[in-house]
Amino acid sequence: RHVIKFTNTSPLALNLQLLSDTNDFMLVDEDQLLNKITSVPENINFIIRAEELFLALDDSIENFHLVDQKENKLYNLFSSYCEQAPKSIELSIQTCFTVFNQALYSTLRSTIAASGPGINVHTQFAWRCFTNDLLTPDILTAYEVKRPIVRSPSRQSARIIGSSSVPTGTNIANKKTIGSRDKNSDDKTTLKQQPPSTSDRQEESSSSLLTQELSEHEMISIVNIQKSIRGFLQRRIALARMPGTEKNLRIQQILRSSMSSLKADQKKSSLLLFRTFLSMKPELVQCFSFRNDDWNMITYRDYNGIYQEQPANHWFVLLRQIFYFNEDSLIAAKFLSHLPNTLLRVINNDTYDEMPLVFNKLRPGVFTKNKNGYTFFAEGISLEQSILSDRFRLRLISSYTVLPEANNDQIKSLFTTKELIDYYVPNREQVLCRYRVNITDNINQTGLNFHLASIQFTASKSDVLMRLTVLDNNEEIVSVEGKGCLVLPAVLFMRTITNVVLSQSSSRPPSKLSTGTRNKKDVNNNYQDKDGTTNVMRRVS
Repeated sequence: RHVIKFTNTSPLALNLQLLSDTNDFMLVDEDQLLNKITSVPENINFIIRAEELFLALDDSIENFHLVDQKENKLYNLFSSYCEQAPKSIELSIQTCFTVFNQALYSTLRSTIAASGPGINVHTQFAWRCFTNDLLTPDILTAYEVKRPIVRSPSRQSARIIGSSSVPTGTNIANKKTIGSRDKNSDDKTTLKQQPPSTSDRQEESSSSLLTQELSEHEMISIVNIQKSIRGFLQRRIALARMPGTEKNLRIQQILRSSMSSLKADQKKSSLLLFRTFLSMKPELVQCFSFRNDDWNMITYRDYNGIYQEQPANHWFVLLRQIFYFNEDSLIAAKFLSHLPNTLLRVINNDTYDEMPLVFNKLRPGVFTKNKNGYTFFAEGISLEQSILSDRFRLRLISSYTVLPEANNDQIKSLFTTKELIDYYVPNREQVLCRYRVNITDNINQTGLNFHLASIQFTASKSDVLMRLTVLDNNEEIVSVEGKGCLVLPAVLFMRTITNVVLSQSSSRPPSKLSTGTRNKKDVNNNYQDKDGTTNVMRRVS
C-alpha cells in the first residue's frame, strides 16, 4: 500500500524502468490503482482487536443480570489498554469507558436505524441503563424530530466505493429579461400568500422562547425541574441495573435484541465500532501495534455527471452540490473532465469562506463539521469554439475517515438560469444596479428553509473594478471584488418566517404588495431600498 506518483515530460520519447523486490507491484493509472488499494484488507492486528472489543461487549450484555457487573471483559480489556499506553497520554479506565460509550452510540445509530425498524425510546433507555450514562442527552436520537428531507439513505462504509450519476432528462429554463418582471410572478404571488404551516409557527414560537430573557424566579424553577427529572432518571436506571429483578431481565432482553442486529454482520459492526472508538480519541492508537499503519489507508467516492452543449465564449456551471460532514475530515477533491478551462471551488455555507486554491487546484484540507455544509462548485468557460456535451467526475479522497454525504441522492448539474441585461446609468453613489430577491420555493415541496443560488456578473468593459455584495436589511452577508467578471459560487437565501395570527376568513382579497410578490427591478440609482435580501454591484474607485 505504498504509492509513488511519477510525472514525466519529454519532447520526443522516454524509457522508464522500475525495479521492485516484491511480486505485488503495479504500474497503472489512478483509477486502477485506487481500486487495488481499497480492496486491500485491514491489518490483521486491527481485525483481532476489533473482534476482541465486540466480544467483550457481547459478554457484558450476557452478564448484565449478574451481581459483579464491573468485573467483566470490558473492564479487563480497558485495563490492558491503560497498561500498554504511553505515560504521556495519561489514559484511565474511566476515560476508555467514556469514549467507548460515545462510539457505541454512534455505531448503534448507524447500524440499527439502517437495518431494523428503528430506535425507539425503550431501546434508548435500555442502552442508557447498560452504560449508566446520565450526562449524554438523547444518546440514540430517539427524541430527535425527523426532517422531511433525508440527506442520504444509509451510512456508507469507508471501504465501499460509491458513485452517483445525473439524469439527463431535466429541462433547463433560460429566461432573458431587460429590467422587467417575470411573467409568472402573479402565480407566485398566490403561492406566497398562503399562511405558514403549524410547524413554522411552532418553530417561530420556540425560537422566541430561546431568545427571551428569563427572570430569576423562572431560572430557579427551571433548575428545580431539571433536578427532579435527573433524580427520577437516576432512580429509574438504578432500579433497572439491580441484578435479578424483573426490570433488569427486561432490559437485558432489549439489549440482546439490539445485539442481534449488530451480529447480523459481526465483522462489519466490530470494525465500525473499533474504528469509531479510535476516532473519538486518536491517542488510543498509541496502545496498539498497528499505530503506524493508518497513513496508507485510503477511501474515495466518485460522483458522475453530464454537462450540456455550450456555445462559444460562454461561462457556465458544471456542478453545484452541498455536502455535509459528520466529523472533521481531511479531504482531497478532484474534478475530472475533458474541458481545458475548469475550476473547482468549495464554499463553507456557514461563513462563506472559500477553501484555499493552489495554482487553481483545490488544496487538500481539513473540513470541519458545520451546520449548513459545504458547497462544491465547478465552473467552466468556452473559448472560440463551442463545447459538445460530455461527462465529468467529482472524486473525493480521504485517508480512511468517513466521506461526506450529499444533500440528495443524485448530484446536480442542470440548473434553472435567469439572465438580466441592462444599461448602467452613471450616478454619484457609483451603484451599477440593485435587485431584490424573494424566495418563491414551496418549503413543503423542497423541505429546505433556504434557496441555494450562484451569481455571476459581467460588465461590457473588461478592465472595470467592481464589487458584488449581498445584503440582508442593509447588512452585508457576503461580497466579492474583481475586474470585469465577478462570481459568487454559493449564496443561501434563507426563507423568512413571520408571525401570523390566524383570523376568520375575510371577503377582502389579499394585497398585491405582499412579500410573496416579486417587485419590479429597482431603478439603478435606487440605493436607499431597505426591504428584502438584495444584491448590490458597486464600482470601486
